[in-house]
Amino acid sequence: MEKRGVIALFGLLMVLLLAGCGGNLPSDDPWVEDIEQLRDFVTETHPKFTEEALSDIPRNMERRTAFHAALDALLADLPDLEDAEIIQGIQRAVAAVGDNHFNLLLAEFEMEEEISVYPLGFRWLSGGVYLLTTEAEFAHVLNQRLIGVGGREIDDVFAEFQSFWAVENIYNAKNVFARLLNNPAFFEALSLEANFAFEEDEIALNASSRVYMDVDDALFFPFFSVDNRMDGDLPFFVNPRGQGMEGRNWFYFMEADALLYIRLELYVQELDLETGIFTDFVGDVMDIFEAHTPRAVVIDARQNAGGDNAYLAELFEFLAQYTPEGMLFHFIDEGSASAALLGAAHLKSLGAVLLGQPTGQNTEFYGFHVHAHAGFHEGMYFGDLDWLEGMDLDEEINMGVATDEYPYYDVVTMTVREFLEQQELEAESEGAGNTLQLNHSGLYIAVPNLFLSASDMFGLDLEFYTLRPHIQIAYTIEDWIYNRDPVLEYVLRLIR
Repeated sequence: MEKRGVIALFGLLMVLLLAGCGGNLPSDDPWVEDIEQLRDFVTETHPKFTEEALSDIPRNMERRTAFHAALDALLADLPDLEDAEIIQGIQRAVAAVGDNHFNLLLAEFEMEEEISVYPLGFRWLSGGVYLLTTEAEFAHVLNQRLIGVGGREIDDVFAEFQSFWAVENIYNAKNVFARLLNNPAFFEALSLEANFAFEEDEIALNASSRVYMDVDDALFFPFFSVDNRMDGDLPFFVNPRGQGMEGRNWFYFMEADALLYIRLELYVQELDLETGIFTDFVGDVMDIFEAHTPRAVVIDARQNAGGDNAYLAELFEFLAQYTPEGMLFHFIDEGSASAALLGAAHLKSLGAVLLGQPTGQNTEFYGFHVHAHAGFHEGMYFGDLDWLEGMDLDEEINMGVATDEYPYYDVVTMTVREFLEQQELEAESEGAGNTLQLNHSGLYIAVPNLFLSASDMFGLDLEFYTLRPHIQIAYTIEDWIYNRDPVLEYVLRLIR
């Protein structure tokens, strides 16, 4: 799977941001034709709406009915709506399908390096939404529970949020809701003022309060200058060490406990942008395992938005075979989604002990097809292609492409010439596959094109559209303040 969860969130933010400020869409576009084009395309191509999916999963029939009802309501209100309101109405219809891999992308959008946000870092912990990091001006409300937004109770705002976010389960909804509370697009979409009511204080923000953040920092958990924690290092799973395109997957051997800790921040293989060659993360982990023969192994995929779990299959099977029985642990939480959920299902089927919180996505998994403009290749964003400069066209590089053996992607050797030709073909194939550009508004519709399930792949029957851990352990505001990782501490107590 590609970096779908991250792309999905960014795509929605781009749609809401440009819609909220009026966008660049002509006001006289024939929206009726676009809406009917969308209806036909999604009904005919979305995996949830196939005859088999509608028959096997009754809830899919409800989703299809809700999708059509949302479009019908939008058409009825069309004469009274501005372009921005119509785009938001389309997003609400898309959300009714209940698929986080179903995106709207504005035509010709380019991936920005920075986006504007309010300097607030929220997270939904045990007990509610808490402010964990900010700038000095708002330090007095740190570590307080949020009880209201825009003059409304937090529960009411959360309920409305679920009407335009494709909620696959409540854990995913809570995780994403907290992350979006610092984004101006969120407030524009819900017609809210950026006023925040905490248990003891209130604060009001405006456009001048915004700061610019790197996109990677904004899409993961944002860190600002003040957090009011006790002195000391954060636990590994909330450490921003790996954010960005380098170092997001790493490992550490804890000699005192003979424990190998493996941190997976994204299920995306590391790529050296200077050479175009993938690093051998799997081989490196196997080497350190054989060098130290650990008596316990932790694979931590908390707050992992997804990517491609196929390339880690060999590593998971290796660790399951050689780690002492009962000593292979996998950490998950509400931020473990997409490929991270499927990876957890794989590890569970291999006998790993799952700890943490229920995962944040559906039991149904989909491939992600995206138009190749703006630097996307096979769902992965490379920015520009400067790393190819100076390379001979016949020089071989390793790239991730879809194959019959791996429906997500496998590492395949090709020449620079072949890669560029593939890029050109994809860029010319507008509307091909499961991607469509609406005729008049220019909105891109990216519908997932694969249907997989944890049940089919690993024989797991999952309940409530989530994967539950064997041992559920909450993360509290006290854990944050005192730099504790209750899940890792549980494992350390167990093995000592």
